[in-house]
Amino acid sequence: MKNLFLVMAASLFGLSASAQVLITDAEYLSRRTERVEARAARNSADLKRMDSIVMSKGYRFVPDQFQQMPAGVAHTIYNPNFMLTVKPSYVDIDLPYIQNAVAGPAVITSLNALMPQVQGYAAVQNSDGWTITFQTDAMTEYTYTFTLTIYSLTQEGVLTVATDQFNTVTYQGTVKALF
Repeated sequence: MKNLFLVMAASLFGLSASAQVLITDAEYLSRRTERVEARAARNSADLKRMDSIVMSKGYRFVPDQFQQMPAGVAHTIYNPNFMLTVKPSYVDIDLPYIQNAVAGPAVITSLNALMPQVQGYAAVQNSDGWTITFQTDAMTEYTYTFTLTIYSLTQEGVLTVATDQFNTVTYQGTVKALF
């Protein structure tokens, strides 16, 4: 019985090996060139799409992690409702935030404001993507400076929120189109 199974297994292996089609080097190079060109076209389209999104001021930064700088603990964000939304007519800020208590440990709170106007909005294109900066008081007595670095190819973003009163908080996440 064992011999029968071994003969059948060897036969199936032989059939599968003979059924494989070998491609020539020229066919391989042709297929490879097609894949490389298709990948380059997709990357170019992604870059143009991100350029369009940033220039239209219609995007959303969705963080998945944040930490207080210079060496705070990294916190994972599980709540999908936290985000920074930029539209032509306003900026909607809804982010977890870490404040330094005066005489104690840092306190995690929420930075939540709908800003019809922000000061100094600037979007500067660089070799990797975009750097967007603006300032707002976020309906508090402090002025917050937001710096969003967008990597166009991967659609990743790093948001830094700085103020004179508290340590800087950095967020990592993705940038998505609104429309």
